[in-house]
Amino acid sequence: MGERINEVDKFTQSFIKKLTPPGSVITETEDIFRRRALGAVMEDQAFAKELAPRGTIQSFNLRSDIAKKVIESLGFGSLRVMAMGDIYPPPPVFKDLFQIRNEATYYSEQMIREMGPSGFSYYEIDMCKGHPDAREIMIKNFSDSYGFDSELLNKLIENSYIVSKGGMRCIEIIFSAFPNEAMNENKTVREIAPDNTFQMFWDIVKKVNNNPKTQEHRLDTTQKNGLHLTPEDVDKFYKENPANIKDVMDLWYMIAVGNPSGTSAAPDQIAETCKEIIKHNCGSVIVIDCAYLRTMEDKDAQQVLKLVLNDPEIMKRVIIIDSYSKTHSVPEERTGVIMSANDTLFGTVSNHDKATTQGSPIYHSGLVKALHSRPVDSPNRDRAGMFKDMQRLRRNEVAGLIRFLRSFPELFDDDQSHLGDAKGIYAFLKLRPGVSALDVAAKTGCLGIPFNFKSGTYIRLATGRIMEPTYSKIV
Repeated sequence: MGERINEVDKFTQSFIKKLTPPGSVITETEDIFRRRALGAVMEDQAFAKELAPRGTIQSFNLRSDIAKKVIESLGFGSLRVMAMGDIYPPPPVFKDLFQIRNEATYYSEQMIREMGPSGFSYYEIDMCKGHPDAREIMIKNFSDSYGFDSELLNKLIENSYIVSKGGMRCIEIIFSAFPNEAMNENKTVREIAPDNTFQMFWDIVKKVNNNPKTQEHRLDTTQKNGLHLTPEDVDKFYKENPANIKDVMDLWYMIAVGNPSGTSAAPDQIAETCKEIIKHNCGSVIVIDCAYLRTMEDKDAQQVLKLVLNDPEIMKRVIIIDSYSKTHSVPEERTGVIMSANDTLFGTVSNHDKATTQGSPIYHSGLVKALHSRPVDSPNRDRAGMFKDMQRLRRNEVAGLIRFLRSFPELFDDDQSHLGDAKGIYAFLKLRPGVSALDVAAKTGCLGIPFNFKSGTYIRLATGRIMEPTYSKIV
């Protein structure tokens, strides 16, 4: 029990620290907080079972439940935990996911039978990328949101890679493959990303990058630019960090629809930023993470990357990441995708993964096919429409949540110019100076996570656990 208490005590202290502005002092209330928080947590048998026998918190989601218990123990009343980016499927999707998983198994076994003996070998070169049928139906469906022309569509069917363990694993593969290549060429790797990038990205790239000659650069963004990079930001970086491009590999990372911000770039913003990068270093690798792009309306999503996809010179340097967790509410299935029109860049990534993991299990190809197909037993039912309804629910909830939060002007800054239209699953608002996430939780009943950028302190609240119209109903 002592180990268990120490572990929870350590977590609750770190949690309260994260929710409190830097420099704040917790005085005599700290002892009361500890006793209330630990008592509330340890009284719950589910927590005790999860913590035993090693005295560690095993479940990431359970941590958010502990956080809720902690805050409620301080007298804040009922809270909606909106700190995690997980996705709960609404009832129609939840019901269909069981059938989708069964169909995924059926399709993957069918793929193996059709391939014969080679289907049981993940060492087959093409099979490491995922089954051709799965890649074809995937890219054709992606085109609704991306707007691929026929030439690019066919190219990406060939140069796409289905990855188990989701978008995070895609990042691992890319940010280990290129630093490894640079190390073989005795080059310095510069990993460059905006401040509007989730911390786990930096944790991942630090873990998988074995190149000792690596530099990390986090570039400040501004509200007026939607918290996304601009050509001016790129030009400033190269002026402040001059280097012989023969001696460096610049590995840029951008998110089309931001995480944590949920904001999308302006229609020409990513394309112009890419052009500026290539102008300064034509050998740069530009990774564009589109995990949230397909949560937008198709017509809006197509505008974000239209100029990138239609520019062959830009596409020579671009790698695109996508994922199914947020768009189809299957985070536990962990299925991601890597795409590139450049054979050399795609080869570096795919060959690296083949050499280290021999690709992903064929089940993920079956899952991709199932997610994009009409139900086997109900061919007239529109499964795609069901997922679009789910995404529309999320967008409406984000918009409603933002309206609700802004009815507390004492908490939030007057300048929210970064917001634009609601995208993805996140509401991301700038706090007034001195306001903490605890203050927001106490007054609104919404528990979020704060982020400190140069432009100010923001709070991110996720709507992924809302399964029916809630904030969208508030007038």
